[in-house]
Amino acid sequence: MGCVVTREVIVINLSELSDEEFEDYRVGVEVERKRRDDLQRIPHDMRALADAYTESGGNRADLIQVLTDTPDPE
Repeated sequence: MGCVVTREVIVINLSELSDEEFEDYRVGVEVERKRRDDLQRIPHDMRALADAYTESGGNRADLIQVLTDTPDPE
């Protein structure tokens, strides 16, 4: 694939790619976009789960303890 990597930026001349290489690149971009979207949703999803937990009678202090407790590395 015709590309140059500089400072963690990938520069690709798309016109030099074969159809198969272009499709692989396009799919890779879509996968990365979805991954970033999923990561961006995590805080909202965690808040919704925390709200549902406490609304159903869960103890907020217990939830905070579990979420902030860092286990020892094995």
